Amino acid sequence: MPVGFEELVVQADFVVRVEILEVKSMWQGEGPNRCIVTKVSVLVERSMVGATPANLTLVFLGGRVGADFLTVTGQPELKVGDRCILFVEKNGQRVCPLVGFGQGHYRIIKDAGPSGLASVARSDGHPLGSLEEISLPLDHRSARSVSVRSSGRGVTVDQFESAIVELARTRGRPVGALIAPEGVQLR
Repeated sequence: MPVGFEELVVQADFVVRVEILEVKSMWQGEGPNRCIVTKVSVLVERSMVGATPANLTLVFLGGRVGADFLTVTGQPELKVGDRCILFVEKNGQRVCPLVGFGQGHYRIIKDAGPSGLASVARSDGHPLGSLEEISLPLDHRSARSVSVRSSGRGVTVDQFESAIVELARTRGRPVGALIAPEGVQLR
């Protein structure tokens, strides 16, 4: 079921801008509980909503280990080097740690045009034209054929992040803070 912008912000345990550092699939569990999971390590660039761990690894059901694979429909494809905004909920406790599966994932893309502003694309590769488009169904079938380029008319990263923080404040959600690992002090 598609979720809207407000539901993304309200349901998320935290909302972060990250860079993907590592994507690694592996077998986890024993016997009938054995399955493939993918662990995605990220560098948190900015925490917008909630208390975010400074060291963050997201756990997704599915992935590929050698010739074996497990596919979960609707999960976003995360690649090393991607920068994105994630709406994270119940990491490690669900099939997908993102609110609304792919609807909780927005890639940051650079504008090749004269503005040079970074904008936001949905997980299916389509640039986000407005906040209202968030509730539209994703089309993952076309994600591979869509070239992600901003025309300068879409939602910029600054606009998206400002809207997230503003909505969080109006709904009484704590605005982002990083939680340092034990024994480490953040500056």
